[in-house]
Amino acid sequence: MFPNPSITVKGTVLKVVQEVKFLGVIFDRKLSFLPHIKSLRLSCQKALDILRVVGHVSWGADRTVLLRLYRALVRSKLDYGSIIYGSVRESYLKILDPIHHQGLRICLGAFRTTPVQSLYAEAGEPPLSLRRLKLMLSYACRLKSHPGNPAYRAVFRPQRAALYAIRTKEQKPLSLRVAPHLQAAGVDIKQIEVDTHYEMTEWYRAIHQNRQATSNGDVLPRRFGSRAPRADQAESPADSSP
Repeated sequence: MFPNPSITVKGTVLKVVQEVKFLGVIFDRKLSFLPHIKSLRLSCQKALDILRVVGHVSWGADRTVLLRLYRALVRSKLDYGSIIYGSVRESYLKILDPIHHQGLRICLGAFRTTPVQSLYAEAGEPPLSLRRLKLMLSYACRLKSHPGNPAYRAVFRPQRAALYAIRTKEQKPLSLRVAPHLQAAGVDIKQIEVDTHYEMTEWYRAIHQNRQATSNGDVLPRRFGSRAPRADQAESPADSSP
């Protein structure tokens, strides 16, 4: 084992810990994300208790309402951060599958012996593995349209592809996991256009400096008329020709 590094920021020594929670995701020293998965399972178990109460047999909600609650209270927790923790070994990810199956059984009123494939078909919900894959592909396509994003280079310009090609048993990062799935889905990522943002013109923004409720009725039209181009000032096609 290597000794803990000594890192200081403005004279303050940073404490070395086994795990840290950042934006709702627990990062451990080995990046196994097992503590996060266990914490996520516990959080989803509490959310399932709400479904059990609302889905009472005698006076509970119907299937449609329960599925909406499941997607809002449980599936949203499973989706959040799945792009990050989805790179761990498959045995860790399977810890979350019983949560998914249990939630669908509550919503459908199914027995414990009901096959999971039947649960997926009745509820219209895919397995968590396919759900994570869909979110990963959607994130990659959305990221491709924003080259200025700090994660763009890490995802689309991987620097250690040769290393992971040799170490086939190592867990690959997002940049190497998403490429074969995009190719299998027939998505030509080079055809995704860059998202361009257009700023408001100055005359449009200047109008909002005065509130309509506290301004004279002639102020806003006068400011608009002073900023907007008049018809006699508009450039005609003849004037623009060389």
